[in-house]
Amino acid sequence: ILYVTGYSVVLCREEQKHTRLDLESWQLGFRELMSDFYGKQLFASFLAQEYAMENLHFYEACEDLKQCPLSKVAGKIERIRRLFQLFMYCNHD
Repeated sequence: ILYVTGYSVVLCREEQKHTRLDLESWQLGFRELMSDFYGKQLFASFLAQEYAMENLHFYEACEDLKQCPLSKVAGKIERIRRLFQLFMYCNHD
């Protein structure tokens, strides 16, 4: 199923049973897309096709940092730094 609204185009597999409401909620913003299980799956699938999964890993690490206790902040920041460095190293010309 190809669903088009405004500038958004979302490709969905029929067996995942997305509702129109699900698809419309994703159009509201990135947080809505990422908070929906199937929306996040579709976005991850798209990033994998574009060889850009590190963007999702970086985003998730930053979101995790916002939720962690102060005692774990240094370790979380180090993980984010390593992800960033790995991405920069892998994409360096």
